Amino acid sequence: GGAQTALLAEYCAQAGGTAISIDPSPVGTQDLERRSGNTLSIERRPSLDVLPQVNTCDAVLIDGDHNHYTVFHELGLASAMRGSGGHPPLILMHDTGWPCARRDMYYEPGRIPADAIHPHERSGLIPGNADTSPHGMFPHDVHALREGGERNGVLTAVEDFLKTGAGQAFTFVNLPGLHGYGILAHRDLLAAHPALNEFLGRCRLDDFAR
Repeated sequence: GGAQTALLAEYCAQAGGTAISIDPSPVGTQDLERRSGNTLSIERRPSLDVLPQVNTCDAVLIDGDHNHYTVFHELGLASAMRGSGGHPPLILMHDTGWPCARRDMYYEPGRIPADAIHPHERSGLIPGNADTSPHGMFPHDVHALREGGERNGVLTAVEDFLKTGAGQAFTFVNLPGLHGYGILAHRDLLAAHPALNEFLGRCRLDDFAR
């Protein structure tokens, strides 16, 4: 959203970098791009259309359409990029925990190929219940009718990516909890930055966050 994009733009301004926000339907960013100058550009198209055109990037934050098809292909495209050090970027991910870890959510079901989308409806979710429920959380979102199974959910997409040729070179740290958070780092990036490697080795959530 606009608040997160503003924070990223502020950080890039301080660090001398540039942020690219990819959002087909941005909210709260109408004036942000103008105020940020050359620090921020907003691409108002789907990520799978924009990412192939981004060749150089030091870090990627994936927090968009929370379904297997989109995330799996976003990871493939991100892993093909190269940062300023010549290695793939650090990949940061939201929604590797419940409710989207093992269940697809679709902002625009029509963008997902017919052979990659699960039966779905606009309905809520209850922890521990594999079905949808009109009385559950997030009732205004479109969810797969059933939790679990093949090619279903964000965490499943990460695990499937890690099995690919490109994915096998990445270390994955998953921080569980509501929504969850994931970090993927290429072995060349970790070799170039021992402090990052050490940080990921001790990266944990405290009991409160769980």
